[in-house]
Amino acid sequence: MGLHLHQRGKLDQAESHYRAVLTAQPTHFDAMHLLGLLQFQQGRHIEALDLMSAALRLKPNAPAALSNLGLVFAALGRLEEALASFDKALAINPRNAEAHNNRGNLLLHLARFEEALACFNKALAIKPHDFEALHNRGKVLLALERAASAQASFEEALALRRDNPEAHYNHGNALLGLKRPAQALASFDKALSLDPDFVEALNGRGNALLGLKRPEEALASFDTALAVKPDYAEALSNRGNALADLKRSEEALANFDRALAIKPNFAEVFYNRGKTLLGLDRWEEALASFDRALAIKPHFAEAFFSRGNTLLGLDRLEEALASFDKAIAIRPNYTEAFYNRGVLLMSLKRPAEALATFDK
Repeated sequence: MGLHLHQRGKLDQAESHYRAVLTAQPTHFDAMHLLGLLQFQQGRHIEALDLMSAALRLKPNAPAALSNLGLVFAALGRLEEALASFDKALAINPRNAEAHNNRGNLLLHLARFEEALACFNKALAIKPHDFEALHNRGKVLLALERAASAQASFEEALALRRDNPEAHYNHGNALLGLKRPAQALASFDKALSLDPDFVEALNGRGNALLGLKRPEEALASFDTALAVKPDYAEALSNRGNALADLKRSEEALANFDRALAIKPNFAEVFYNRGKTLLGLDRWEEALASFDRALAIKPHFAEAFFSRGNTLLGLDRLEEALASFDKAIAIRPNYTEAFYNRGVLLMSLKRPAEALATFDK
């Protein structure tokens, strides 16, 4: 009865039922575990921890309860304990798809992307049509900059649940990564039709409009996002990009500075700020911005590329060459970096190396 109510989302009635069972039978494992899960779902994490811990004292090797305890530990920021709980659940039942998925989400949060991907793949090997695992696999593939594979995973997820705004949003991000802004715009619009105040989708929509060279419309989308969430650093940064495209450079720089006041270690904002300063021929300031971006995100290929262009403007040619080389080392198919490297080698009177670079 309580589980049926719980599954139908009638949480208050389910809670009353679980508590009634526990009043009659204080050591009823299922009621204790499921009441703990309900408390977790309502954001009462300490109560959830107490109940699930008590349930596991009754049945220490219950894999579902161990997996749910891992979720509670993760919500409380006790990440190593969360990982240990998922690992114990999987040691008992290696075919627990939900535990593999929960473990993958934690590893995704910890930026251990390859390990997270392995977890989602294990979940899908057990349960191939699981929406959550397909969606989460797409998210980790996006983080690994494997946009085509991410897009395929999101499409599989959306085939199961067309009404999920987050999946449409993430599908849009994958399409942006594939440089397909018109299709990305359609995905963001679908997400917003399902959730009009979805600020991340409003931000994504603005990015798609920037990709379509429609900066005025992009600016309006970023403004709508900021009306909902005024301290949204990503939207402020992207609003700066729209203003830069509209040649309103000083306003753009002010937006980047506002974003950095909210999120001081935001590498992409330093990068966007540097690009705007580069467009104004403010070489030294641009270089300082790219250096800040790279101090935060050392494998930022675009920042190395733009840093190389800045050093060219400062006539620091060997340093520029080293920056292009670093960009290419991070992204071996970086066509623009190869081209600029070749042009630079020609100016250094190293034609054979230049020709080899252009051939790549």
